[in-house]
Amino acid sequence: MRRFDDAFLALAVGRIQKALMVFTAAAAIALFPVQGWRVSAGVAMGGSLALMNFVWMRQSMVALSDRMADLDSLKKVRSTVIMRFFFRYAILVITVFAIISRSAPSAEGVIFGLLLVVPALIFEAIYEAAHGLRSVE
Repeated sequence: MRRFDDAFLALAVGRIQKALMVFTAAAAIALFPVQGWRVSAGVAMGGSLALMNFVWMRQSMVALSDRMADLDSLKKVRSTVIMRFFFRYAILVITVFAIISRSAPSAEGVIFGLLLVVPALIFEAIYEAAHGLRSVE
């Protein structure tokens, strides 16, 4: 009987990141002949930004939980976490604004690419559900 052990769940982040990379590449390649290079490049850029944001968010949450466990550093937690939060979103906003201000088709691609994290998470949910159903049998 299989179970959701810590090793299986620890690999979820890697699976989500790989799925996001695959969905980004597949969408960029599929849209290239239909929509052109601008939309395709925008999707690649948006997917890359989504991946970067996902990785940074995970690192922030790991650092926050580590600092919360250390009572001496609780005072520093608030300012560091807030600074990282705003820095991450400032980079995203500046990059997306630069792309949107230059080309409307690229902007559509970037927005589409940023949303590719949703299918990656759905893929992981289906994968874990299938794993759970196999462990019941």
